[in-house]
Amino acid sequence: MKHHNKNRLQQGGQNSFESEEDLVEAIKNDNLSALKILVEQYYRRLVNFARHYVDSSSAAKDVVQDVFANLWERRVQWELILSLKLYLYQSVKNEAWKMLRKEKTEEKYIRAFT
Repeated sequence: MKHHNKNRLQQGGQNSFESEEDLVEAIKNDNLSALKILVEQYYRRLVNFARHYVDSSSAAKDVVQDVFANLWERRVQWELILSLKLYLYQSVKNEAWKMLRKEKTEEKYIRAFT
């Protein structure tokens, strides 16, 4: 079952979308303005969320930027199952864990070869 967000998503009175599904469809159809709206709606909250997993604001920003970059790169295949918010927060969590695993692996090799 799809979650319908009835709040109008908009950017400064310009483009507006009636639902999350409309915004997702616009992004899937290469609408960069729709992606910008999504970033503006969620960026700060996602960075704050990412800070629970990584050790710096810079790393948290990198995580969120990677999530949005990956979303844009894979936009054609993107399927929103439940809610946009849930998808974004889960993606940030996964990306943060991926970053932490990479850092841990790098530290392991540095210790092994020094």
